Amino acid sequence: MTLNTQSFRIAFIVISTLINLFVALVIGFSRQLHYLRHLYWVAIAVVNQFCLTQAVVQIAFYLSYNNEVACQIYVFNAGVFYTIILSFLALAALDRYLAIARYEWYKEKVTNRATISLLVFVFIVTYMVVTSPFWTGYKNIKDCKINLTHVHAYLIYDLLLGILCITLHAKIFIRSRKIINEHPSAVSMNCTSAAGKNFHNTNSDPATIEMAIRIRVNYQEYFFTRVSCGYGTSSRGKSEGK
Repeated sequence: MTLNTQSFRIAFIVISTLINLFVALVIGFSRQLHYLRHLYWVAIAVVNQFCLTQAVVQIAFYLSYNNEVACQIYVFNAGVFYTIILSFLALAALDRYLAIARYEWYKEKVTNRATISLLVFVFIVTYMVVTSPFWTGYKNIKDCKINLTHVHAYLIYDLLLGILCITLHAKIFIRSRKIINEHPSAVSMNCTSAAGKNFHNTNSDPATIEMAIRIRVNYQEYFFTRVSCGYGTSSRGKSEGK
């Protein structure tokens, strides 16, 4: 690894670390961003920081003239954090789909605590499964070599996670278009000036823009679902009786 390459990687790591810290702090200190789907952004930023730490370990290995400890840490964690990020992206897509397809169940059952518990559980299980060949003794990290069979196994799993993410996003798009087509007259409404009503956000975030609107006439409530290529939003508004 040349000096220019090392300098570029170090600069990239520093900038990326600042971005991850910025994302976590903005979401943490902005009450208007305290929504379920933003938990996934924070979780992905945290795991991405682990990826950057892995890159630091690799640089330390080269700078310390083939330090065995750094090499073993790198081999043990090779690829695992990318798999965890893909798992979190799949969960985020599933969260979007449930918020649209099963809004009543989602509003009642999905909570911040449950989401955090799920993210922690997926992190631990994924980490244990991907690194299992080493801590079970099936593979040895003392020779400081990455096993290609192990790499191919988790790359296939990563591919399956990618396909799952694409499938969920396709279903989100189809479902949201179906809702729009079912209520074409409601699409012209917006969240701030719908017949002069006041809307109050509950368990949702007002971040993304392409709209699909659900109306519950019986309870005089409007359900707004906004979908974009990033994270979808679901916001609920209650109209005030005159």
